[in-house]
Amino acid sequence: MKHLLLLLLCVFIVQSQDFSDYENETALDARGHRPIDRKREEAPSLRPAPPPISGGGYRARPAKVAANQKKVERKAPDAGGCLHADPDLGVLCPTGCQLQDTLVKQERPVRDSINELNNNVESVSQTSSTTFQYMILLKDMWKKRQKQVKDNENVINEYTSELETHQLYLDETVNSDIPTNLRVLRSILENLRSKIQKLESDISAQMDYCRTPCTVSCNIPVVSGKECEEIVRNGGDKVKARYGGFAVQNEADKYQISVNDYKGTAGNALMEGASQLVGENRTMTIHNGMLFSTYDRDNDGWVNSDPQKQCSKEDGGGWWYNRCHAANPNGRYYWGGHYSWDMAKHGTDDGVVWMNWKGSWYSMKKMSMKIRPFFPQQ
Repeated sequence: MKHLLLLLLCVFIVQSQDFSDYENETALDARGHRPIDRKREEAPSLRPAPPPISGGGYRARPAKVAANQKKVERKAPDAGGCLHADPDLGVLCPTGCQLQDTLVKQERPVRDSINELNNNVESVSQTSSTTFQYMILLKDMWKKRQKQVKDNENVINEYTSELETHQLYLDETVNSDIPTNLRVLRSILENLRSKIQKLESDISAQMDYCRTPCTVSCNIPVVSGKECEEIVRNGGDKVKARYGGFAVQNEADKYQISVNDYKGTAGNALMEGASQLVGENRTMTIHNGMLFSTYDRDNDGWVNSDPQKQCSKEDGGGWWYNRCHAANPNGRYYWGGHYSWDMAKHGTDDGVVWMNWKGSWYSMKKMSMKIRPFFPQQ
């Protein structure tokens, strides 16, 4: 390649010199000199000429070589790629044939270099394509990452807003309401603590009171151990009052009672009244035909203007009271059976009594009523 460039440069110089010679030849006029201005220029002087290169004169024409004499070939010297037939004539550029030979010789390595360059360019092209694909992939990944980051920021903002809302709620409710509630709870706790202390003191006083010997202020009848044993073992005496007819009316008739045909050992208290009384007083204790009375339904035969004076309140139960009773099954039981007027709440015989058997001041331990239904024959 270097030789080719040098050859082209030499050819261009030679052509340039030829063109300048032709131009000078045509441009010259009849006068072959340049006039001199005597006032301004000096007369020209000749320069000394150098001696000739060879000896004096020209060389003789070389003698012709005989036909039978073999011509000796002279190999032109090599001067950096420029060859000449005679070494005395200097150095010139190579001929076209030599150039062709040189170019042909250099064609293969140049072609190999070009093929190698093509391979390198192809490799670089493939690498660039791969790099471009990687760049596109990275760009997509970057866009996805940016979107994810933006979504994460939105989620974080939402959570932050929610946390701020919760914080505001805590500040408005917990920080303000809890101290008030704690004060209320503390006051309740102090109240409970004072009540517990009072209960403890009451319990302590009650324990001290229970440790003292028990004293009875009311008159309790004395019962011997033998009597208690008989009551426990045998259940005491048992009597009966049997009525062949027993009827109770409806609510409109205030549950009026009707009995008849008495048989038994207890005494006919419902039909005849208390056997201990006589005359008008006995009549006031008859229960047959009476209405049923309770605390809030005064239907007895004791008519007066004082609402507190009614048999159900003074004798302690609901019953078919007259004015008031000869039998009181729903009265109060007194331990041991016997009791007195000063033991009763109202000073009346409010015990479980059946006057025709035990009188007014003996409260029976148990009294029961049993009814057998009656079905008339058709």
